[in-house]
Amino acid sequence: MKIKKGMILAAGLGTRMMPLTKKTPKPLIKIGKKNLLERGIELLINHGVEEIVVNIHYLGAQIQEYISNKNYNVRITISSEENELLDTGGGILNGTKIFHNDPFIVLNPDTVWNQNYISELKLLERFYLN
Repeated sequence: MKIKKGMILAAGLGTRMMPLTKKTPKPLIKIGKKNLLERGIELLINHGVEEIVVNIHYLGAQIQEYISNKNYNVRITISSEENELLDTGGGILNGTKIFHNDPFIVLNPDTVWNQNYISELKLLERFYLN
């Protein structure tokens, strides 16, 4: 069994990265040629995840637009916290309801994810499933 579901936490306010985040949500800040959200999505896809939830709050419309303009080969659902920021635990609880009792991976896009992390994800998955 592989974990086929994942969540990316993208609802934060990005206050520590001001003024960069004044007009751009933190997950869409580019590091090199890719933004933080893109790096997280690609990591999950390359690990075999087939369904991803992305929670949004601050400048969430930009994140929604970014995802709708991309053609990822996975199902990506938006979990909106536009009316009320639910913080980490509440955001995960709300966003992953659609996963029912299936296991899932949660990523924070603050980390600059790259393909070198695939081996770490495999180790965590193996530890969880055994």
